Amino acid sequence: MLNTLKSITNLLKKKGSKDFSFDSGERQTGNTLNQIRIDHILRYRFAQNFIENLSDEVQTCLDAFCGNGYGTYLLANEFPFVKFTGIDGSMGAIECANENYLLSNNEYSAKIFPFNLNKKYDIVISFESLEHVSNDTAMLKLINQCLNLKGKLLLSVPNENLQSLKLNPHPFHFKHYTHKEIIDLTCQNFELLNWYGQNIYEFNRDGKNTYQLLSDSKMNLKEKEEGQVNIYVLEKRG
Repeated sequence: MLNTLKSITNLLKKKGSKDFSFDSGERQTGNTLNQIRIDHILRYRFAQNFIENLSDEVQTCLDAFCGNGYGTYLLANEFPFVKFTGIDGSMGAIECANENYLLSNNEYSAKIFPFNLNKKYDIVISFESLEHVSNDTAMLKLINQCLNLKGKLLLSVPNENLQSLKLNPHPFHFKHYTHKEIIDLTCQNFELLNWYGQNIYEFNRDGKNTYQLLSDSKMNLKEKEEGQVNIYVLEKRG
């Protein structure tokens, strides 16, 4: 895995641009949910529980950077009366979503950030997205604008404190975020309702990722405890 990431990094440097191809190594590519890595599934199960607790307040949900649509599908399958929209910059990923993860209450479209969003949503899910854009402030502003009053944002980002980008260069990431940086970045337009940490990989003593996955049980989200990935529950300020 490490050699693969280095190869992709060198290739992107030569190209000088972002690779949006479906098989770039950036996205999950499984055609069924049981082919998707468990840490990704757990984040969407968290979103499922969150939506359940909101009862009938949720009618529309945007899954920003949905990849091949597995998470959008998971949620749409659980909530048949909610309309889900998934967007991603990869046309190949959207084709996979339409072929394998399409239901009557979800839809997918290919959009490259900064994208045009003409609708309003009750919830925006932005898992593993913010670190992929060079202008994170602009993306958060766009999300805020497309949320209904008191709309919720579920945001996940890699934690620089436990998954340092300096020690672990990533070909598709512009930035990893400390907990404080996310609080400072979102506080003007969002109210923090809660946050969680999730661990995924084994790291060595030098803080470098071995890319060996932890056991499934160690990937569960933990409330108010920093993880290699932090997940934030935010509400749009009025």
